[in-house]
Amino acid sequence: MGVPDPVTTGVALAGALQVAKQAQEFIAAASGHPGESLGTILGNITHRRIENATGILSGAHLTLLNIGITAKEIPLNILHPALEAASLQEDDVLKETWANLLANAADPRQRSKVVPSFPAILKELSPPDAKLAQSLYQSRLNATDPSSSRGTEARFSYSQFLGSYSAAGLSRWPRLEIITYGDMDKHGDLIKTDLQAAEAAKDLLIRCGLLQNVVSIKPVKIAAKTSQVPGGTRTEIPQAINVEHATNLRFTQLGLDFVRACQPPPK
Repeated sequence: MGVPDPVTTGVALAGALQVAKQAQEFIAAASGHPGESLGTILGNITHRRIENATGILSGAHLTLLNIGITAKEIPLNILHPALEAASLQEDDVLKETWANLLANAADPRQRSKVVPSFPAILKELSPPDAKLAQSLYQSRLNATDPSSSRGTEARFSYSQFLGSYSAAGLSRWPRLEIITYGDMDKHGDLIKTDLQAAEAAKDLLIRCGLLQNVVSIKPVKIAAKTSQVPGGTRTEIPQAINVEHATNLRFTQLGLDFVRACQPPPK
């Protein structure tokens, strides 16, 4: 075995130190703390997470206090993942949503029950996704009794979905459910981008189990054609038939329970 070349070793060490320095500079810039050491950066991140979790827990406590409810102990399989995920949230909309979820979990009345899957679902949602779920819930299910399983039968078309998406202030185009040829000629790129974002949001809510597609097929009447032929009649059955169907959306029961659990506990 040969003796390591000190020049080669020195070059490799210098290269490794340079890479490490560049990595630290990237982390510092990405975290918004340029010029600080990695230890200080990680300490700041931990401190921010503790502040976020504390603020969300305080919000949940105040929510119950305002309606005269004494909090019960939250099961660990709900509390731990909820605090872990909530501590990463710095958006005010999602902070309030997490506070509502924890308030319902601590509500001894269990009017809006929280199950262990809810923190994982909420963790998947961005602020626009959470606003969209609330907008759909308010605009499509208030006509039914939201505390009843009958709410799962409240269906809405894709056009109505786009209307709720626009009503939640998530699109730059004012009304995605009403688009003319002239609109597409003048603002086609903007509208297409908004429609793609709405479609992605719909796909996410379906993947999380909050929404589902419902295909309704109209009854099909097969009409045989008869004609007179020498010696009798001939019956002809069509080789193909047109099947009319409509695809709508609806909340799953899981989706209804989740959205209710993300709202403030009822008085």
